[in-house]
Amino acid sequence: MNRLKNIDLLKCIGLFCIILAHVSPPKILFQIRNFDVVLMIIVSSFLFFYKNNNQNYKSYLYKRFKRLIIPT
Repeated sequence: MNRLKNIDLLKCIGLFCIILAHVSPPKILFQIRNFDVVLMIIVSSFLFFYKNNNQNYKSYLYKRFKRLIIPT
């Protein structure tokens, strides 16, 4: 599978904005970065369906449940 450079750029922007939120930026920068979590959710959703187009959502949830919830 080839890398999608535009998606990589969006992930980078989103991660930098999330990191920026945790270092107490000036108010103007804090207002600009309001879209960071939404951006990461959209990019993650896109990548999930792009990569796993043959996997249905129920099997995905079951795998995540086994991997994350049961051990805790």
